[in-house]
Amino acid sequence: MTNYDYLVLAFFVFQYLGYQLIYLWVYDSEWFTTREKVLFHYRERWFRGVIKDNNLILAIQTIRNLEMVTTFLGSITMLMVGWIVSLFINTPEWLTTLSKGDYQLFFDTHPLAVKLLVTLILWLVAFFNFIISLRITFNMNYVLASPVTEEEDLSFQFDQIQRQIRYFFIGIRAIYFSIAPLMWLIDTNLFLFTSLMATVLSFRSDFMRNRHNSIIG
Repeated sequence: MTNYDYLVLAFFVFQYLGYQLIYLWVYDSEWFTTREKVLFHYRERWFRGVIKDNNLILAIQTIRNLEMVTTFLGSITMLMVGWIVSLFINTPEWLTTLSKGDYQLFFDTHPLAVKLLVTLILWLVAFFNFIISLRITFNMNYVLASPVTEEEDLSFQFDQIQRQIRYFFIGIRAIYFSIAPLMWLIDTNLFLFTSLMATVLSFRSDFMRNRHNSIIG
């Protein structure tokens, strides 16, 4: 790997982690807000309407759809992880160099393995978040179907919906960004360009101008 490869890789890591922190910490500002914050209020209205009308069929069907989508994405991600792991297993010199702890040698002599390892880490992040999301979704079958009378119980139920969605989209974002190191297999400049595009497209998808004060109160 060249110094330029190291520089672009460092920029990619900074860009990915920085985006996650900005999204989690800068939840709202004078100029921008996240679509998650706006949708939070629509989901709450939907949830309270379902509870008020005692429409458990709609609630369970929605949960089933969430389970199917999350299971599908988790399965696909696990297949991709297995594919990269099999490449490492079938290329013993990669594992040998890593097991010796000589990471500088690993980076310098096995650039293909490094690129695949970066992709593997992102897919594992996605898989981990999909599994947490699926676990919460499974528990929601019991939570939403339980009769509640206190506002505290309603708040807990709605909080589970929000947690499920948050973990789900963290996994989706990891898949978005994993395209960049895959492009690195072709060219470093393409890696840089794709990482920038992933950030721009994610920003356009996650953020919007703060003009919904009338909606989000």
